[in-house]
Formats: sequence, C-alpha cells, structure tokens
Amino acid sequence: RTANPGTCAPRTPVSTAFHPLAPCRVIDTRFGSGPLGGPALVPNATRNFDVAGVCGVPAAAVAISVNLTITDNAARGELVLFPSDVSRPNTSAITFRALTTRANNALVYLSATTTTFSVFNNSAGPLDFILDVNGYFQ
Repeated sequence: RTANPGTCAPRTPVSTAFHPLAPCRVIDTRFGSGPLGGPALVPNATRNFDVAGVCGVPAAAVAISVNLTITDNAARGELVLFPSDVSRPNTSAITFRALTTRANNALVYLSATTTTFSVFNNSAGPLDFILDVNGYFQ
C-alpha cells in the first residue's frame, strides 16, 4: 500500500494501475451530518475522510482521481488535501476568493495503511466541500 505522494513524505514508489469509475459523489458537506457529510469545514482546521468502499473505491486503493469543489465560502483561502498519515504539505489543491464556487481536478494520495486523507481549510471562514471520484490507483 505504499505510494510516492511527492512532497508529502518520502515513500517507496510502487507500480499502480488506474481504474476508472463512473463519476460518483463521495463527500458533500452541504447535506446531513456524518463522516462524509456535514458540517461545513471549519476555518484553519483539518478534517479526515475515509473513502473505503464508497463509490467503488476499494480498501487497497493508494490514491483517488477526483473533482473537488468548494462553495458557500465566507473568505478567500485554499484547501490542502493530503494523506492522513503525513504532515500537511505546503501545496494546495485549490485556491479561492470569498463568496465564490470553484472546482478543480486532483489526484489525492491516501494513507499508507488506510484509505483516509485529510483536508485542511486554510481560510478565515467556513466552507462547504464536495468531492466526486472518477477513478482510483491500486
């Protein structure tokens, strides 16, 4: 289950294959409370998400291909997505202005031991986070 997440942490690279999936909504903080739902992401805080078994992502996945969207944001900032078992890197997956809805594609590396990743809301206000998966690496 090791992958090389670039600047996140040194890991031994392994060969992986991409497995496409029909686009599927994994996370939406606008609706309901729960591990893959609300509440909105709070400012300057990290939240962990586990995607095992959701939308066809297997427990053996090392990374996911996604489209991420932020909306209902009160302030400008950025989101940082990274494996939940490493320190937060100094790179962002998306940047945004206040009161905008923005989307971006990304490859999200998962923890080396689980299918979790972390999202850090680097802004001064709460925001809603939406994540659609379209494939995984295994």
